[in-house]
Amino acid sequence: MAIGVRHRRGGYVSVMVLVIAALLGGILAAIAAVSRPAIELGRVGADELRADGLIEAGLTTAGYLLFVSATDARQLNGYELRFNEGTARLSVVAEAGFIDLNGASEALLAGLYRAVGGQSLDPAAFAARVADWREDGDAEERFGGAKADDYRRAGLAYTPRHAPFQAVAELRLLLDLSEADFQRLAPYLTIFNPNGQVDAYAAPRAVLSAVPEISPARVDTIIDVRRGVPRHDASLSALIRPHARFLGLELEPIYRVVSEAHLPNGFYKRAEVTLVRGRNGRLPFHTLRYHEDYSEQSSP
Repeated sequence: MAIGVRHRRGGYVSVMVLVIAALLGGILAAIAAVSRPAIELGRVGADELRADGLIEAGLTTAGYLLFVSATDARQLNGYELRFNEGTARLSVVAEAGFIDLNGASEALLAGLYRAVGGQSLDPAAFAARVADWREDGDAEERFGGAKADDYRRAGLAYTPRHAPFQAVAELRLLLDLSEADFQRLAPYLTIFNPNGQVDAYAAPRAVLSAVPEISPARVDTIIDVRRGVPRHDASLSALIRPHARFLGLELEPIYRVVSEAHLPNGFYKRAEVTLVRGRNGRLPFHTLRYHEDYSEQSSP
């Protein structure tokens, strides 16, 4: 089985990854051997088996590069593993580059709402309602916040969880938050960065702009500097020092990895997982969350 591991823009991964890919190629060959005799059971079933093998190849390679080789997550975006059965394509982002719904301060949440142009609520009210949702129901009432009675008066059949958000999608339930505002906010939120800080080396512009009292010029400078220096460069540390309450560089490595399977017949499937470093010494990483979807349409 022919196997290639290359970046979409050119260049190859390390020899060790080629070894991993070769081993995974054997798995894919076995999957194909099982699926082909069963093709009469339906093409989609066979295609899904092949796609699952490609996805697992991508996830295993991403985990190795991130947690064993300590590869910068930004270098993995666009990597492709090519097999006879199809192609696995990777994209990776650091969860620490996003604002945590459970760990972030109200000031940072309000800053993000402002940065993305939220319209359905006042920024302070948005932050207060997030805090009211995630905290104990007996916590002190906040100006602009929303307690259980406010949800009942609005005619809603639910009240705040008074516990941590279980998913970013849960934010849709926030009183008076529009769907349009949820869509603006969701790309910059997580539930896997609980310490409240944001990784300045990985944060998108909107997240950096959410930091209280940070200037647009400093945001531009951070983005420019980090393109050309390693994570622990003194110049980057100096830039974020005035904002150390909100920005850091030594956060836990947790990654959101998307592995896309593209089959030659146009079948497409993707899985999005959250990977964290293994803690028992037996495995280099493990999965916190797994979500997948697929389509028989032409792959994007």
